[in-house]
Amino acid sequence: MFIYQHIVLPEVDQVTLCELDNELIQLKGKNDQNISKYYRNQGIDFPHIIVPYEINNIKKSSNSCLIHPDENECKENIPYEQTKIFLKKGYDTINRIIFNPLNAIFGQSERYLRKLQYENNLQPIKAFAWHRYQQVFAIAHRQDVVYLYDLYSETWFPQSPRGLFHQEQKDITCLEWRPMSSICLAVGTSTGVCLWKVPFENTNESTSYDSLTQNPFSSMKSDVLKVGSAMLQVLKYPGFSHISSLSWSPDGLLLAVGSAVSNTIIVWDVAAKTPVSLSGAGGKGTILLIWSNDGSYLCQSCTDCVLRIWETRTWTCRTIPLKNNCFTACWYPDNRTLIFSVKDSDEISGIQMLWSPPKLDYTILVQENLGMTEAETASGKKICIGGPIRKLCIDPTGQRLIVNFEERENPGCELLGLFSILRKPYLRYQPIGFIRGPNWHPGTPKPQPPRSPYNDNETNDEGYVPMPRLMSFAYEFQRGALLSVCWENGKISFIPLLF
Repeated sequence: MFIYQHIVLPEVDQVTLCELDNELIQLKGKNDQNISKYYRNQGIDFPHIIVPYEINNIKKSSNSCLIHPDENECKENIPYEQTKIFLKKGYDTINRIIFNPLNAIFGQSERYLRKLQYENNLQPIKAFAWHRYQQVFAIAHRQDVVYLYDLYSETWFPQSPRGLFHQEQKDITCLEWRPMSSICLAVGTSTGVCLWKVPFENTNESTSYDSLTQNPFSSMKSDVLKVGSAMLQVLKYPGFSHISSLSWSPDGLLLAVGSAVSNTIIVWDVAAKTPVSLSGAGGKGTILLIWSNDGSYLCQSCTDCVLRIWETRTWTCRTIPLKNNCFTACWYPDNRTLIFSVKDSDEISGIQMLWSPPKLDYTILVQENLGMTEAETASGKKICIGGPIRKLCIDPTGQRLIVNFEERENPGCELLGLFSILRKPYLRYQPIGFIRGPNWHPGTPKPQPPRSPYNDNETNDEGYVPMPRLMSFAYEFQRGALLSVCWENGKISFIPLLF
């Protein structure tokens, strides 16, 4: 296609290092001259992290971990405390006898739940979340254990094989750090939400960078994780299970929670420990929830091809019918523009809210068709790029867009598209290049993910390369934007976009 005509793709044996001067820098071996070019431009070293597919001897008993569930707070956070004894015994039975048969009626919701559970077990990392104010991120491992990593000290908390684990923390699907708080992490599970409180302490240590201008996290605190303590609260709502998405309001007061088998949203006032149930017409299971940056709107995507925009003053909503289910959406930093893509589509769609809340009038933006075409590497090898969109991700400055494409049999879908966002005369996207990740490695401990050619069964196609599974941007990065990508083989890449 025309938009890709000047793009040169990375070779199969290259890996993307960074964006520099509106160009992606690729590496081929440890002696590549681009390494010195990166350092001359004050490039930053990031740690080499590979998360194993299976962690042996995980200590899942609270007695053997450094984790201390706060049972009193757990009890307070369950709204039906008066009938807790009955519900604790009968909750699973009620779910099995009453809610599961009802949910089965909603075919798309049930299929989406099965798809979500299946895909979450194909790679080591189920979910990833950057801390909002610290150089820390959290991951949920496929074995339902949460780990935190401190980029400042390059250490994991808790140390493997320990982990943040509780009997309520099963079938993790999502996690997100609470805004306006340095210690609270929400984890979505099959039965509710686990709220972990992990304290930080100030080290009063100076950074190891030569100057503040070299420290990409200079606006962040240099606190580190205080190893040895973490407390847990559990949020449950009767009949509300299989959490598929959660999103904090920007002020950190409200937590919106969605279920894969219900179009109802539960909005928790966490401080008051009270839930409010919200339902709109149309839609079945909830796919995703996204709060706008100023808290004015909450976007809800549902199975049955429905997109719903809630305004958060009066909690009224506007339902937008779609051609297919929406699995990816993100708010632009102007807090009025939402871009999204639907299943099996190569188009980026968008809406723009016309007035301030509580009005919900909107206009439809011009669609951007990314298409599918062949492009060449520097050596002349042709690779198919583009196609149906799987995931969209906008950086906090609103200047870069990352596009993850749906898997297909021919090579090229493992590449992430990097686009510059242009606002005038209308919202459009100019390709900068394509990001290539790591390859499978025979030295990685077994078992490896199912598609690895070096797995125990050794029945996989060696033509496959690890696919990008999760991608997100650090909330603060001084020199542009910092992209993190979790790959199918467990590798976590940090790709600075220096613009």
